[in-house]
Amino acid sequence: MNGPILITHSKNDEAVSLAYPLASRLNGDDAAAIGTPSDLYGGMGANGARGVNAQEISLRGPYDLSQPIINLNADAIIQSHGDVARPETAALLSAAIRRTMQGL
Repeated sequence: MNGPILITHSKNDEAVSLAYPLASRLNGDDAAAIGTPSDLYGGMGANGARGVNAQEISLRGPYDLSQPIINLNADAIIQSHGDVARPETAALLSAAIRRTMQGL
């Protein structure tokens, strides 16, 4: 792998923080508190990657992209499930591409 795995997450992503865990429960799955990072069935879009020793930084930067897995907290930027076409996400993607290309 030449670059990090980047996961943006936002508490504002109700599709992932509420709908997905509720659907899991309706299907007979059991979990902890709905919509929180302790929710066994909470999605990465709401909580970031869990259990993999991921670095947690703000989507606003600065970006330390030296870790293999990075959670980017976007609570103040991403306001809904589809709200990802933002200048901040474009800047992050550009920084990740530059870092990856330098490693090739």
